[in-house]
Amino acid sequence: MANKHKVLKRWRRQAESEGWRVELTKGGHMQWFAPDGETIVVTPSSPGGGRAMANSASQLRACGLDVQP
Repeated sequence: MANKHKVLKRWRRQAESEGWRVELTKGGHMQWFAPDGETIVVTPSSPGGGRAMANSASQLRACGLDVQP
């Protein structure tokens, strides 16, 4: 997998181009606000090892954002 931070930046650009809004929380997470105005996905902004990136991608895909881990 590519550098995790580069992947998150790519996801963010993609999301914003599709009408999503992405904000960083004070606790260091990313909040992804879907264009429907109701759906919010919270992911780590600094994903560690293991399945963190795959889990984040899965959550975002389930809400309509087609990202690849």
